[in-house]
Amino acid sequence: MQVVVSASLREQHERYKSAHARLWNGPASKLALVEPVKVVEDKASWPEWKRQQVYFDSHVSVWRSVVRSCLERLASEMRASVGKGRPAKAIILEVLDKFPGVSFAELKGPRRDRGIVRARQVAMYEVYTQRDDMSTPMVGNLFLRDHTTVLHAVHKIKAMKAAGEPVYPLDEGM
Repeated sequence: MQVVVSASLREQHERYKSAHARLWNGPASKLALVEPVKVVEDKASWPEWKRQQVYFDSHVSVWRSVVRSCLERLASEMRASVGKGRPAKAIILEVLDKFPGVSFAELKGPRRDRGIVRARQVAMYEVYTQRDDMSTPMVGNLFLRDHTTVLHAVHKIKAMKAAGEPVYPLDEGM
């Protein structure tokens, strides 16, 4: 075994002793330098399985190549789908045209009035359904909301449409 002592540790200890003497008006006589010991282990003492090069079975290599090719394919599909469809802001402004008195700032704001919440939910639904390349966290970031809020809005508007309920205020006289 070899013992390695750091010179910078000695310097640090000397600075500490001088600061202690200045602050407490006396020498730091009780302070002793405790030097860390770095143990260098010989690789000959390692077990046999740690000393040898590890070769994977063929099924592991095949699995890694399959996963790598799938990830590359998914990445290329995602790159190809970016930018498809209308801009999200255009979709939101189209929804806001059908909700009089509600602004884009109110959609992003903290208010939870019935009209604002409905407009926010419809806008989230429209952006999510029209933009296949946007995930729920991405849609939530547009509205300064969580992805679970987007999921709730999408499920609620789908249920309303399935039940035949009006979604826009012009349809129901809100």
